[in-house]
Amino acid sequence: MVSKIAQWRKVQPEEISIQEPFADSLDSLAVVSLSGELGVWLKRKLSPNLVYEYTTIKALAQHLAQQSNTSDNNRFIPNGVSRI
Repeated sequence: MVSKIAQWRKVQPEEISIQEPFADSLDSLAVVSLSGELGVWLKRKLSPNLVYEYTTIKALAQHLAQQSNTSDNNRFIPNGVSRI
């Protein structure tokens, strides 16, 4: 995430704070794009709303790590898996 945000902002990754809100550095299109690209990278379907609910890199990363250990399938569904 840090590298992608740095690329969009045209800065070095070291200049990105994991505690800076996405809204401070990205427009809404970039935020939704980040969600999509992150889903592709993780090979998981992610809700575009995640970046609005978990507004920093740190918060989103912590949420995704916790999601992998829970059964909340509303936002974090492995690709190829359908609900029954």
